[in-house]
Order: sequence, then structure tokens, then C-alpha cells
Amino acid sequence: MKKFEINPKCVAVYCSSYSGLSSEFVLCAEKIGAGIAAKGFELVYGGTDCGLMGVVAKFQHNNGGKITGIIPTFMINGGLKSNLCDNLIEVPDMALRKSAMVKQSGAFFILPGGLGTLDELFDVLVLKQLQIHNKPVILLNINDYYKPVFEMIDKGISEGTIKKDYLSLMHFADSADEALALI
Repeated sequence: MKKFEINPKCVAVYCSSYSGLSSEFVLCAEKIGAGIAAKGFELVYGGTDCGLMGVVAKFQHNNGGKITGIIPTFMINGGLKSNLCDNLIEVPDMALRKSAMVKQSGAFFILPGGLGTLDELFDVLVLKQLQIHNKPVILLNINDYYKPVFEMIDKGISEGTIKKDYLSLMHFADSADEALALI
């Protein structure tokens, strides 16, 4: 198994902000938060306590890990700011949040999430495709959550709209342990 060198020693986690998710997703988020801390990496995330984001941050914090939250002003004004962050970076909007997270991070873990998570996933993949960064992008394919993404990209390859090489821009992990072993 290939192991990536992470520089800076920060891992961005993109994931669902909704509560009430499957216990398997929550367990994965717990293991990712605790595992990032155990490996001595800083967590960079969206700066709230909502959904899986809050679970990852809580387990990072409870295991002695450092946390940087990057959050837009409108979320702070809406009372969504986490108190677990060692460093909280306020940005004016979501676009600058994504940009700041890419700059701050040496790797990206993509847990199950919604439209925002998919936006962040494709943003980091396109930036990697354009050689703006060469950081690992690891999708946690819990319960085959990202199988449709793989199938969509595979369809693009078979139709000639996506280069086959672009599959190597990302790595699929079927468990938190598998993802953590890559860094």
C-alpha cells in the first residue's frame, strides 16, 4: 500500500454537516478524528459542530489534536462556530473558505456528504488535474457511498470526456483505517 508524505502536516476533512446519519458514517468520522490526532496531524475543517464535521472535530480534540476551522462570516453570525478550534479563520464567503482549506492542507479526506462536500471534492480534483497542487485526495467509500462518483468518472472515460489518467487523482478507501494508513 502506498503511503503519502503530507506537507504541511494538516489534513482537510470534507463531510456532511447534517445530523441523523447512519451509525457507520458516524463511526468513520470518529475514527478519522481520533486517527488524524494519533498520527500527529492537524485537522483543517469547516469550523462548525454540525453533523460529521462536529464528530471529526470532537474526536480530534478529545485525542489531543490541533484544529483549524475555516468558516464564513454568515455562519459565525448564524451561531454555527465551533468552540473546539485552536485556530479559527473567518472568511467572507464559501469560495474563500474552499481556497483557504486547500492552501492550509497537505491532504484531503472526503467522507460522505452532500452537495457542499461534492463541490469541495470536485474542486480539489480539478485543482490537482490542473497541477495547482499534488496533494492526496482520499474518498472514504463507506457503504459504497462514492461508487456513483467512480461510475460517473468511468462513464466519462468510456465516452472520451475524461482522461483515464484522471482516476489516479483520487484514492478510494473502504474504511477509516484504510484511509489513515495512506498518510
